[in-house]
Amino acid sequence: MAQTVEFSDDFESGTTNWVLEGAWGLTTAQSNSPSNSLTDSPGGDHLPNLNISATMSAGVDLSAVQDAVVKFWAIYDIEGGNFDYCYVEATGDAGDTWINLATFLGEGNLTPWVEYSYSLGGFVGNDDVRVRFRFFADGGYEVDGFYVDDFSIESSNVDNSAPLILHTPPEFYESSLGDVTMVADLIDISGIATAELKYTADGGMEQIISGTNTSSDTWAFVIPAQAAGAQVDYIIEASDNSTNANIAATDEYAYIAGNHIFYDNGLVDFVNSFGPAAESLALGCAVRVSLSGTTNIVYALIRNYTDANRPNDDFDFHIWADNGGFPGADVITPFSVTPEANLDVTSPMTRVDLSAYAAELSGLTGDYFVGYTVPLGETWLTQTNPAVGGRSFVFDGTAWLENPADDYHFRIVTAGETTGINEFEFKRAVQLYPNPAQSVTNLVYNFDEVADLTITMTNSMGQIVQQRNINNAISGVLELDLNNLSVGVYIIQLTDGTNYLSKKLVVNK
Repeated sequence: MAQTVEFSDDFESGTTNWVLEGAWGLTTAQSNSPSNSLTDSPGGDHLPNLNISATMSAGVDLSAVQDAVVKFWAIYDIEGGNFDYCYVEATGDAGDTWINLATFLGEGNLTPWVEYSYSLGGFVGNDDVRVRFRFFADGGYEVDGFYVDDFSIESSNVDNSAPLILHTPPEFYESSLGDVTMVADLIDISGIATAELKYTADGGMEQIISGTNTSSDTWAFVIPAQAAGAQVDYIIEASDNSTNANIAATDEYAYIAGNHIFYDNGLVDFVNSFGPAAESLALGCAVRVSLSGTTNIVYALIRNYTDANRPNDDFDFHIWADNGGFPGADVITPFSVTPEANLDVTSPMTRVDLSAYAAELSGLTGDYFVGYTVPLGETWLTQTNPAVGGRSFVFDGTAWLENPADDYHFRIVTAGETTGINEFEFKRAVQLYPNPAQSVTNLVYNFDEVADLTITMTNSMGQIVQQRNINNAISGVLELDLNNLSVGVYIIQLTDGTNYLSKKLVVNK
């Protein structure tokens, strides 16, 4: 096996090898090998609201090699709790598409210096491969940042790398009724020998599905329909055709089978708390959900929040009947739930399995309210404001009050074909691929019936940035050009004039 150093930089000769955005520059305050390192904030703590990068100014030619790795030494002091990050990203097409290799976050990691190594096996065969360090920060809290030193890219004439698997998993356990198709790009210079998806439903026996190579590097895996409310956990695994038979697997992902009804866009603008210890003194909160046909509620999802200064107490989960447009009588006996938010994952969906209440939650139609009250302490949640759905309510201890300015991130899962304001009747979920995306994303749709569709993309301010119409749509792929869009989060909404489906798209250039 022959190894070759294709590129190296110890940052002792300036920054001509890099294109720097924002405050990225050299510092002598920290280094692995004397005397310089590269950092996002040479003057001390980084600034708020950043999305800045240090990118190799020229690519390396890996078109004639079988494998490659990127190596560097680093220390970092970055706010934890999934707020600020330093991403390590690579491109094989001179920056048109960036793929995440690693994500750094967490405070107090300024000693010792650690060497990191990441495979570039998915990028061999390309003649312009580059790596960048991209620092992202919100406006809440600033510390020292990220330092990198002794950077190199090394190639090999033997394929030692497992396939690169690119897959966008469901967000917030979102799914649909019927079969569910998962799509992934599997990339390897030696080709793909095997491609499998392994899954379990509610912790049962593991099942294995062989993938179908639909085009180029793209593979599809069809998971059979599961009972509404079942949690499906899955991984995608692939091996290559090299003599080493290298194997890669994704992290484990999950979705809740069924028809998901929700009215928020998933964007966190603010956090709030409810309970006797809450500053607002409000004791409960709810979201109104509308069932346009007869169905069964089988599951609920409540998005809680925590950090070091905002611990959570247990809450009492409720489903209330409608009382003149406000929460009325309890449909089920309230029960205590422990929020799933923790300091590593600060704002997940807390899962609430309602299978024990099948009798009470069957054959429902019309408006109901899902939410919680807090008997002791306080419980935090995420919200979007200004509201998109405007269906939130607050309990002040005496009466329910409408709060149309905020969207609480509460969702339900049903077993029927009922549609809500954000949903179509469809067997397979509409997919955006890739997501996050840089220059283009594909909208894949597959409906039961022909429809005339309007597709609208809006930015975080609610402004329309793109709009398309498709007549007589039933299944297909629509390519959306993102080149003129800024980095950020966008909402793509499909409608046939009566029903709606919303998807979040992250543009990350």
